[in-house]
Amino acid sequence: MMYCPYAMNRHLVQQTTYEYDESGNQTLQQVIEHNTAEFIECKKESCGAWHDGKCHYNQVD
Repeated sequence: MMYCPYAMNRHLVQQTTYEYDESGNQTLQQVIEHNTAEFIECKKESCGAWHDGKCHYNQVD
């Protein structure tokens, strides 16, 4: 199986937590981010960069 090095599925989950003191003032802000990227399978003939049986993406002639 061949994967495209230029296209990917990305999934991003971001969680933000705030803490406050007794007066209602913000004392903490914490951001946790989980970011995953997965290359997709080559689409070959369905891709505009596919010519003559091979990928020509980013090819300089």
